[in-house]
Amino acid sequence: MRIRHICVLTLLLLLCAAPSFASDARVVGEVSTEWKMLGPDHTIKIFSFDDPDIPQVTCYLSRAMKGGIKGAFGVAEDKASSSITCVLTGKVDEAKLRKLKQGEEVFSQRASFIFKSIKVVRFIDFEKGVITYLTYSRKVISGSHKNSVAAVCYK
Repeated sequence: MRIRHICVLTLLLLLCAAPSFASDARVVGEVSTEWKMLGPDHTIKIFSFDDPDIPQVTCYLSRAMKGGIKGAFGVAEDKASSSITCVLTGKVDEAKLRKLKQGEEVFSQRASFIFKSIKVVRFIDFEKGVITYLTYSRKVISGSHKNSVAAVCYK
């Protein structure tokens, strides 16, 4: 019984120590939206990441992040709002695009201790030659209708 408690505690500590953003994302900038006396301020951060399957596309995701005591310990639940824009940085091979799955997740970032995350999925409109990226919030029980979309013309 005691070993079971130690295992559960170790797992919880590992979850707390996990980074709050994807390892391939980098923070481009941030602004403070509300001063907090204890712990970090509430902020809006801008993250940059490349599409893992299409490295010629770089996306910029902004989202609100809670500060304060809960934010400092990684247990605050962030707002569901996020915004995205993407840019084409090189030539894309359409034959490779056709092998990709529609609606594939290209980015995920934790928005609460365990149950909530911000996701980015990719869709390709071959008729128009456009790659679209949709960002939304996902919860284990229920998500949010708040979303943002970006489109990149590759032709």
